[in-house]
Amino acid sequence: MNTAKLEFMGAASLTASHARTLLPNKVKALLKEVGDRNTQELFLDVYLNSSFRSDIYTRGVNGYLDEKTKLRRFENTRWMLAKPAQLDDAALEFTLSTGKYTLKKAVYMHLIERLAENGVVGFRDLINGLSSQEDAIRALMLMYNAHMIAPHYASTDTQPARRLNQVLLAQQGYQIALPYTRSQMRLKLFDAQFYYAALVSGTTDAKQLVSFVYEQFQRDNMAITHEGKTLRGDAMQAHLVKLEAKWRENILPILSCGGALDLALFSRSGSQVLPTEQSSTVSASQEVELAL
Repeated sequence: MNTAKLEFMGAASLTASHARTLLPNKVKALLKEVGDRNTQELFLDVYLNSSFRSDIYTRGVNGYLDEKTKLRRFENTRWMLAKPAQLDDAALEFTLSTGKYTLKKAVYMHLIERLAENGVVGFRDLINGLSSQEDAIRALMLMYNAHMIAPHYASTDTQPARRLNQVLLAQQGYQIALPYTRSQMRLKLFDAQFYYAALVSGTTDAKQLVSFVYEQFQRDNMAITHEGKTLRGDAMQAHLVKLEAKWRENILPILSCGGALDLALFSRSGSQVLPTEQSSTVSASQEVELAL
């Protein structure tokens, strides 16, 4: 909206406008630390679990930009994966309100592999090696609409986002904010557990993350049900090691590129960087059914 010179005025309904007054004081304090209004609204959407909203903006000038200017602005974009890469042929099929579309597999794999290997990639570097710029832009737009990828925006301070995410996870939520993409992401149960462990412990060390989650399960007398078997003790800990490895490969890069984890501020030994919340991110049932 800023690119189009549109300014946010407020929510279009009284109910949505009133929602901000109902926030806990802790959340209000976190929002005040965020100077950018758009980012404040993102964090508010995540906290309220809002998937749709109706807002009022002042009139912009985007409709008057010529095609060269639009393309130049597009060329300045940077992109990252918004969720783990899907490599089967089903990922090539897209259904939009305007019809069904199929991507060229070579184009899709080129873009996915570049993003998976490099994290955040500029538009020109991303499409370098492809014969058709038109195919590349079409693929990016379809993948963006399918929430496979997201534009990456520069930001100087992500600590408010990490603190907000920690509050959300402590309240057994799975929707988190990705400040660098100005969007949100829904985590699976164990992905949320390992992310919460990293926020609280201040480390991304694999052994310490597994130990953190394992100790929470032990404290709450919980078990993991996997392939019809109930796992406790050493068996559960061994399974958590496998789950953490998948989290590290598929989810941690997205959290890092998206600004939900600033790895430069995290230690290997577990020095504390954020205030801790001792609430468990898992409900108090006796067993957790794991669906892989």
